[in-house]
Amino acid sequence: MPRKDLQFKTVDQVTLRGWLYTPSSPSSSKLPCLVMAHGWSCVKEMELPKLAEHFIANLPTSVLVYDHRGFGASDTAPNCPVRELDPAQQASDMSDAVTYAASLPEIDPENIGI
Repeated sequence: MPRKDLQFKTVDQVTLRGWLYTPSSPSSSKLPCLVMAHGWSCVKEMELPKLAEHFIANLPTSVLVYDHRGFGASDTAPNCPVRELDPAQQASDMSDAVTYAASLPEIDPENIGI
């Protein structure tokens, strides 16, 4: 199944990076999207590809996975520590990931889940 690299900015202009998985056969309509990030201090490479592939294989959907700020491939805000656990910030960044997914041309903005 196809996977493409992506990056998007949060409301405070931090760059988060991840992947967008889509079904192998093109869809004639916009796809639903699941947005996923690991909890706490894990990175997207830890089990999320397997989960994304499972959803893609069994549902007509796309999956956006990304690293939280300060983890994996994602940046952190200036003067902020790397790998800092901040659940409220992670929730805010998840909201930004949903907003980004809704902006993609292949995604149905009314059908996004986390």
